[in-house]
Amino acid sequence: MEHRGGRDAELHDLRLTETSAAVNWLLRLAEQVNNNSLRVGALNEKEKLLPIESAQGNSVYVQEDGYRFQIDIEKPSVTPEVPCNH
Repeated sequence: MEHRGGRDAELHDLRLTETSAAVNWLLRLAEQVNNNSLRVGALNEKEKLLPIESAQGNSVYVQEDGYRFQIDIEKPSVTPEVPCNH
């Protein structure tokens, strides 16, 4: 999340591994973010904001104007295999 002054107000790092399912990365990120000032999720029938497992069902909420958010996805670099000449 970035403050209107252009500096990062929050930074969340979520790494996917072979043991962490990529299908629920957005839910995991929302749960991580919700422990801070930014809130991500959808309102349930009791008007409580909860993160949901949906690619398009979550919204981002902040308590003050002047913030924006951005998600950067960085793919790991792949080292090409070098043939072994024995």
